[in-house]
Amino acid sequence: LLWHGRNAYKRAAALSQFVIHRGLIISILQMAFSIIFYNVAIPIYNGYLMLGYTTVYTMLPVLCIIFDEDVSE
Repeated sequence: LLWHGRNAYKRAAALSQFVIHRGLIISILQMAFSIIFYNVAIPIYNGYLMLGYTTVYTMLPVLCIIFDEDVSE
């Protein structure tokens, strides 16, 4: 029970940090785009690019976090 709880906690913490940093990168890019182009209100990425970024580009790190074990059973 302790081993499973430790692994679940470590994975959830790493995944939440990964998602927060991914969103932060997207937000900073959008902010820089708006500042450079005189505060236009258009998105830098459309819906399909955001969907592709969040699924395909971030799939491998998420799978690496899921199958990671720092302590043996």
